[in-house]
Amino acid sequence: MEDQLDQFDNLKEKMEEFSKQIHVLMNNKMNSVFRTVQTFKDEMKELNLEHQILIGRLDKLQKEQEGLEIEIQTFKNDTDEARTKFESYQIRKRQLEMQHTALLTESSELDGMLQEKEKKISQYKEKLQSQRQRDQPEVKLYEKLLGMQIDASQVGTLFFKFEHFDDKDMARSCNFTLDVSGERFQVLDSSPVLDKSSETTPLEDILNQGGNLPLFLVSMRDKLISRAR
Repeated sequence: MEDQLDQFDNLKEKMEEFSKQIHVLMNNKMNSVFRTVQTFKDEMKELNLEHQILIGRLDKLQKEQEGLEIEIQTFKNDTDEARTKFESYQIRKRQLEMQHTALLTESSELDGMLQEKEKKISQYKEKLQSQRQRDQPEVKLYEKLLGMQIDASQVGTLFFKFEHFDDKDMARSCNFTLDVSGERFQVLDSSPVLDKSSETTPLEDILNQGGNLPLFLVSMRDKLISRAR
């Protein structure tokens, strides 16, 4: 009986020892699991933090990318506008160059025309001077016969004055001014006044077309005296 009790006590001790070992083992495993879980939680927390940081960086990068795209588009628009303006300026420059060339050509042609005109005027003045020299004796005679005075003191004009045509008033006079500076002789003014289209122009044609100075002077005198009376 005592042997059985001893065996029971011995078994009990072994069971208690085994229970302790199991308890220690379970505690160790639980602690290990707890540490593992805690480590996992810490790692998850760290990963979440890194994830948040990464999301922040991605968001910042996205904003920078959007800003860069806006800048690129703005630059592209500015470049397109600048290119359009540049092309417009180039077209305008070519137009101005063409106009400049055309104006130079026109100016050259005009210079040629002016030189030709000056040449003709010079030739005409020489012809007029020669005609005056040939007509001088005849003019002197007409000055006396027509009671005419000629004043050539003003450049480009001749002033003709007629007197002694009124027996009742010998002081009366009439006159006209003839422009001799151009290609055509023209009556600038007269006293008394004559009508341009119906009176002076036909008389100018006598001088310009026919070169008949005596007939022109006699006709002008008759017109003026007729108006003066």
